[in-house]
Amino acid sequence: MKRIFTLLFVLPLYFSFSQTARNIDAKNHCYLIPDSMIISGLTPGVEHRVTVVANGTISAPMQGLFFMYAEQGGEHKYNFVPIGSSFLFKPIAGFYQLAPIYVDWSTKNDNSGSMTVSVALSDKYYVKDSLTKLLLYFNENSGDFAYDSSGNSNNASNTGAVITDGRFGKARNYNGSSNWMLVQDANSLDITNQITVEMWVYPTERKMINLISKEGAYQFYIFDDGTFSLGVYSGYPWHQITSNQIVPLNQWSHLAGTFDNTTKKFQLFLNGMKIKDTIDVNASLTASSEPLYIGRNGSANVYHMKGMIDETRISNTTRSFSPITSVANFKNIVKSPAVFKLSQNFPNPFNPTTTINYDIVQRSPVRIVIYDEIGKEITTLVDGEKEPGSYSVQWNGRDKNNIPVSTGVYYYSVLTGQEVQTRKMLLLK
Repeated sequence: MKRIFTLLFVLPLYFSFSQTARNIDAKNHCYLIPDSMIISGLTPGVEHRVTVVANGTISAPMQGLFFMYAEQGGEHKYNFVPIGSSFLFKPIAGFYQLAPIYVDWSTKNDNSGSMTVSVALSDKYYVKDSLTKLLLYFNENSGDFAYDSSGNSNNASNTGAVITDGRFGKARNYNGSSNWMLVQDANSLDITNQITVEMWVYPTERKMINLISKEGAYQFYIFDDGTFSLGVYSGYPWHQITSNQIVPLNQWSHLAGTFDNTTKKFQLFLNGMKIKDTIDVNASLTASSEPLYIGRNGSANVYHMKGMIDETRISNTTRSFSPITSVANFKNIVKSPAVFKLSQNFPNPFNPTTTINYDIVQRSPVRIVIYDEIGKEITTLVDGEKEPGSYSVQWNGRDKNNIPVSTGVYYYSVLTGQEVQTRKMLLLK
């Protein structure tokens, strides 16, 4: 049966074409758009967000799409994307091919029809809509302000936070004691029905941090044990929801909190996953004439941010989220090697680091072990299951206790469920 796809690329790259998909894997019922899109002009090193929306008259239920991309002259990679969700990738070149693969796990003859797939490709994580009240990208290269992209002119003045490379483009780095940003009070920030506060954060110290503070209205903060919380104020005490999971140090995380003043329901999300919700019948959103602070508490001038903050959005709605998938989870699409192979390490002799390449024919457990001349096990480099493909691993000339080994002959073995191969190498200091 024919599968007709229309693929639309929007924001900021615009393409449109229609193709009849062809069967590329009858066993798994995969169908590929024959002509992939050539995308140029991407900014190397800047993370891009790809969002997928699909609708149409396919009679069988559709779980999602594989999106495949290939750098010019490079290997193909893919990621499975549930419909309505998104993934992130950071191009290392400005030229890419991007193509969807429709995967049908139902009976092949039951899914005739047509389908429209819309793909939004953007170098920013957030996109403005009518419910966005504050949207800071922090992409300024200089100056004392971060400019609001929501259309509400809620610009943030800066006190000491340093412009730096961020999660998407630029971000602001806070020193933990005397840096913050300030947004003056405005009607658009006096939200009294539904609210979502969300931001990308990179904390570098375990301490109490006020991420967003609008006294007398709402606050978003990280506790000194690493949990995070959204609170609303309608008279003392604050009413809040606090996570059971911690925000990791020294890496980017997306934090979001929502509150609905009608249902009295709080929700918290970490990297797109809902991790907690609760109902507090005594909680209420109220307006406040206080300014909004980023990176510190309000009038008390405490709980300063230590680390980086990137894209930040406040909305007059309770937004929903889907798990955030990074390019780190992409898998290689390569032709399976014909034979199991362990290559000679390079360089050889070496000091102190060398690379070992190996090919796996079928999915299997794999161990790579280093031995000395008398057969004593020095360290294990790989111990886990591998898909078919070509791999490489480095040895730094240290044992399992991270102690440098002496000059001499060493052996390395690759062991799978079916095969064992061993080669010799020489460490010269």
